[in-house]
Amino acid sequence: MINLLSIVGARPQFIKLSPIVNCIKNKYSEYFRHTIIHTGQHFSNNMSHDVFKNLNLPKANYNLNIHELSHCEMISSMLNSLPPIINKISPDYILLYGDTNSTLAGALASLKLNKRIAHIESGVRSYDMTMPEEQNRVITDRISNLLFAPCFSALRNLKNEGVNPKKIFISGDIMYDAYKNNIDSANNANFLENHNLKK
Repeated sequence: MINLLSIVGARPQFIKLSPIVNCIKNKYSEYFRHTIIHTGQHFSNNMSHDVFKNLNLPKANYNLNIHELSHCEMISSMLNSLPPIINKISPDYILLYGDTNSTLAGALASLKLNKRIAHIESGVRSYDMTMPEEQNRVITDRISNLLFAPCFSALRNLKNEGVNPKKIFISGDIMYDAYKNNIDSANNANFLENHNLKK
């Protein structure tokens, strides 16, 4: 059995996590053991708890409750908290999603512990290194073992940066997978009525 660890902390990551969780649960549970660490980067009900609930995600196995700090303080705190848990779980691969501080902290902790990194939604670029998200995604891509590019432009970006093509896989857009998995329940959720809105 392959031991997977997902490190997430922000609402977009929870959404990206949901197709992975559903796929393992519905088709591959005999092949994968999957653990979730929630860093706490997004912590309010509407940014965290409600998203997990609406996407039928299981409660995270670990919650670091790290939030409301500067970028550097947040990443530093995550780097202090992640290694003991990673060592305890001893994953075969650590799954990282997108471009948040939780992504970068997970990548750096994994690298220092010599754990293999799979970056989902890799190769996306703005080419503006003043953006924290661009810093996070570029560094994470650079040190990842497997890079799952959502589209061919992301693939080209990675190849142009000298990434070994054997490490890159075109996976499609996981946000679209999440959309397809949840559109029916969203349409049946009486959203307008529940919020006193008119079509």
